[in-house]
Amino acid sequence: MAQNKKYQPGGDGQLSIFDALESLAVEPSPETPPVKTQAKTAIWTDSFEPHVDYICDSDPLVIFCYDIQELEEINFCAYNQRPFEKLLEGLGELSKSYTPKKLRSKSFTIYNGDIAPGFYLYGIGLATSSSDIVQFMGSFLQQVEVSSRIVVDTSTSEAASLVPRFRYDKGYVIEYVGEEGAGISYVDDDDNYKSGITIYRRAYKPSYFINKRRSVYGKLVNEPV
Repeated sequence: MAQNKKYQPGGDGQLSIFDALESLAVEPSPETPPVKTQAKTAIWTDSFEPHVDYICDSDPLVIFCYDIQELEEINFCAYNQRPFEKLLEGLGELSKSYTPKKLRSKSFTIYNGDIAPGFYLYGIGLATSSSDIVQFMGSFLQQVEVSSRIVVDTSTSEAASLVPRFRYDKGYVIEYVGEEGAGISYVDDDDNYKSGITIYRRAYKPSYFINKRRSVYGKLVNEPV
């Protein structure tokens, strides 16, 4: 990965992602209203196969990296458990009606995996150019209990060997699974990642399957929540 690369999202006067991360809150406000699940069902229309998104491997990512050995000390059998819990907690808060609409109405894909070369780091990558989103999600992702410094880097999914795992789409959360499990939804409860949010399952394929160099996602029919 390209170490210490300064990533500047578009728009004059915006903070860089790295500058924004310097002001991250350590804990969410204790006055935060109770979490509520989405009140309506998300519906997507698909131009090609139903319940399938076509994702390119060259999207720029902001990657939060964790030492795998330290994550295994938290949960040896599933070392991505704690990062996923904090990720989905953040996505749940992002989708709530009291979150500013300029944040709540964003859409971005979330990647994960062991990072090449070496594969001693586990990464969660946000495919977004919004420093506000990185700051918001970073306030949760940096709560994972590892003693080593969390590395924030920029790369692409192809270079870092990460794959799509979740997507946030204007208030709704998608989990990418195999085609046989796509097209259903479930409430994430204490037996999974404990977020209490509704998660919609879709499949993904490389965008070159449809001769595209960019990602093609299903169009969300619902107005943002």
